[in-house]
Amino acid sequence: MSGKEIYLKETVKRADQVEAAAERLHAKAAAGRRPESDATVERLVEEYLATADIEPTTRHMYAGYARRNITPVLGSKRAREVTTRTLELLYARLRVCRKLCDGNVRRKKDHVCSPLATSTIRQIHAILSGAFAAAVRWEWIEENPAERARLHRSHAVEPEPPSPAEVARLLTTAWELDALLAVFLWLAVTAGARRGELCELRWKNLDLAGGTIRIAQNYAVRGGQKLHKDTKTHQKRTLAFDEVTCQILEEERDRVVARLAKVALDLSDDAFVFSHDPAGATPWNPDSVTHRVAI
Repeated sequence: MSGKEIYLKETVKRADQVEAAAERLHAKAAAGRRPESDATVERLVEEYLATADIEPTTRHMYAGYARRNITPVLGSKRAREVTTRTLELLYARLRVCRKLCDGNVRRKKDHVCSPLATSTIRQIHAILSGAFAAAVRWEWIEENPAERARLHRSHAVEPEPPSPAEVARLLTTAWELDALLAVFLWLAVTAGARRGELCELRWKNLDLAGGTIRIAQNYAVRGGQKLHKDTKTHQKRTLAFDEVTCQILEEERDRVVARLAKVALDLSDDAFVFSHDPAGATPWNPDSVTHRVAI
């Protein structure tokens, strides 16, 4: 012990709350409890993300936002020093430049400010709001500065799907380059399934005789961790598909079965439809599919 005196304090809004606050502080002192008064925002966010009840994919995404957009500005500040104004200034900077530049473009002539999307700023606010709420529960701070922070309204963005002609050109090119990728894109168009849902698709999820496809799970890879989890909406669904789609899938299954027969293997019902493994033991990485389509 350093022998330095430790002072405990608590802020109250009304005079009639003073006596109760004093009793709480006396109880803490008697128990030898000391709030984490020196905890930084970086440490607070790290501990919040480690304990929050959120999906692994969401945790990975939040950790990225914290690393890129929170820590560079607020990371070294003590959590109890952060005010509502501090947070609103951060959000204002992010609306100007996602890289949080200081406006001195002469230092980097190739830098062009690009604002962060309002929806992303709201995600960052959700991280900070949850972290400071946790700090209040853990008795590190007395108030949550994020509760009163104002955010800009988020305007719905109208999607711009490709035209039928553009889809046709994409599928034609894909079939020339990679037949299985073309099947993946065909299902994405006809079934409207998400990329992770298609990567998770197994042969047992397909009823080719009945012409249906069962979307039951979602697949994701985050930080090297492979996750088989619920769909984004946490709902399973069965979709009907047309004769052409059924024929395409039957032909693909026949190709896989014939390939495995050459090495005296059978196609497992549990095998993934989209896999680099001949036996379909491992699914495609959704990020890799996006990259292949993009190039």
